[in-house]
Amino acid sequence: MRSGSVRRRGWATAAIALVTAALLLAAAPASAAGPVSIPVGSGPSGIAFTPDGTRAYVTSQNANTVTVIDVATSSITGTPIDLGNGVGKGPYGVVVSADGTRAYVADFYGGGVSVIDTATNTLITTIPVSGVNGPYDVAVSRDGSTVFATSSTLGEVVVIDTATNSVSATIPVMPNPFGAEISPDGTKLYVTGATDSVAVIDVATRTLEPGFITVGNSPFFLAFSPDGTHAYTANGGSGTVSAIDVATKTVDATIPVSSNPTGIAISPDGIAYVTDYTSAAITTIDTATNTVLGAPFFGTGHVVSDAVSPDGTLLYYLDQDNSILTIMELDAGPRITSGTPPSGVVGTPYSFAVTASGRPAATFAVSAGVLPAGLALDPATGVISGTPTATGSATLTISASNGVAADASAIYSVTVAAAAIEVAALAATGTDAASGVILAATLVSAGLALLLLRRRRHA
Repeated sequence: MRSGSVRRRGWATAAIALVTAALLLAAAPASAAGPVSIPVGSGPSGIAFTPDGTRAYVTSQNANTVTVIDVATSSITGTPIDLGNGVGKGPYGVVVSADGTRAYVADFYGGGVSVIDTATNTLITTIPVSGVNGPYDVAVSRDGSTVFATSSTLGEVVVIDTATNSVSATIPVMPNPFGAEISPDGTKLYVTGATDSVAVIDVATRTLEPGFITVGNSPFFLAFSPDGTHAYTANGGSGTVSAIDVATKTVDATIPVSSNPTGIAISPDGIAYVTDYTSAAITTIDTATNTVLGAPFFGTGHVVSDAVSPDGTLLYYLDQDNSILTIMELDAGPRITSGTPPSGVVGTPYSFAVTASGRPAATFAVSAGVLPAGLALDPATGVISGTPTATGSATLTISASNGVAADASAIYSVTVAAAAIEVAALAATGTDAASGVILAATLVSAGLALLLLRRRRHA
């Protein structure tokens, strides 16, 4: 989930929040380092990462700003982007385009959508969309041509043409639409609303599909599983998460979590993190089995929303009361990231590294097939090395495992070619000085073959 705000509360001091965070986060999932807490603008509400995972954008509804976080250093970069006190007032949801060049912000109190140039982190323009008290959340099409904003006051989704930064259409949906999320394949927009349901919009035709999907009470935000087969809604009124089968548009699991879940983010390895606004609990769900993993851990204040970094190693979540962004390292399942291995040559040293993301670091194994003769896999480093001893082609499966989630695997083909060594022999003198013989020989690994290329004799 990128965004979310439910209500405003009194603000405590940042110092108190930092101390409290240190105490409550002791129950958090294991990580290589302790959580980092960063004070941001008053009333933080939404988070969005750039696709390359280098920066995160945090909206602050009371400060009317967007804070930019350098992910590598877990620190604020530059000055918060001021959205003004007009149409850009009260920023909530935020999303970054697939090419990473633009960030779009839903300005609830100002009734607009702000457009940010991510290269310069400056405000380009703010687009009026629905008058005062309008958009809660935003989503952007995969090609970057269209932005969709939920308008709670008008009960519709506002369509924005990003080429002109103007409203091009509106799509009536339901009273008080809230969260908006585009499916991983880019074809459908899912929208939650006050009717305890989810609407589905065809992105290409910008039309509402027939029927609504009934979920739990008061669904706020939603997120898709990595494979796109399910959408998950955080149902604040019923304390549950609904798992929607997107093929049948039906709920096939209802998962009890906490008293008032509002935010949800899903990591690349399929672990969902559900934030509870009232209790500050964060519940983890394995989306492969739709089961809760252990006891929840706790943030501070009112935890309104969260987001997982694109590589799945970091969880960002927001304490709206104390205006704190907390960054926590996550254990993450393995994902093989290496490309195609090179070909080898008989008698020539060979090396290729199979790499995988995830934490803790993965170990590697050949789970099917065999490596070419003379090569071996280092289980700790993933390096295939050695000196091939025979020609041929081998197809094998290499698995990466770290005990956090299901093993990752990839199929590789390694071809070993013959070694060619040219040998030139000169010489051969006959009875007279003008005679000579030039011979060429090619030595191949399959055996020694002497090929007579040319013989010349001069009188």
